[in-house]
Amino acid sequence: MPDYHVEMNFCRRCGATLRLAEGVAYVCEQGHTIFLNASPAVGLVLLNDQDEVLLLERAIDPGKGLLDIPGGFCDGPESAEDALRREILDEVGLDEADYTKPGYLVSGSDPYDYGGETLPVCGIIFSARMASDKQPKAADDAASATWVKLHELNLDQVHFPSVRKGLKLIIDAARPT
Repeated sequence: MPDYHVEMNFCRRCGATLRLAEGVAYVCEQGHTIFLNASPAVGLVLLNDQDEVLLLERAIDPGKGLLDIPGGFCDGPESAEDALRREILDEVGLDEADYTKPGYLVSGSDPYDYGGETLPVCGIIFSARMASDKQPKAADDAASATWVKLHELNLDQVHFPSVRKGLKLIIDAARPT
């Protein structure tokens, strides 16, 4: 498990001083437990008819300049599927009519370095295929959007471990037996 570093000094329930207990929870003097829960994030491995995958260059940290897939954090009470639809539209301008219904692929744990902290993120990866001729365009926090042939993909250039895990599953499934 990565070494997570989150600054939590005071209990959000009573204001008492917190101490880290067992690496996954903080406990205050009053006995309240504040868990270091992972934030849910989603991503889409999107393939076209040429067995190319849509990859984004990250425009922001963490991982600025490295590769990623369209996706992002679930906002508030949003479901993973709702977050995925919103993020695909925000990041590459595709709505759900432009791709097949996403199916669950894999999940994983990602350390997310932000503001001097390393936060736990649960990356939930889906996959789908393009269903239209519309071309994705990089927007939001993506510097570019490019189709890359699966056999040319260098997983070492992909920032998040859960995304690498999902892409590896797709690459392995596409290999001739």
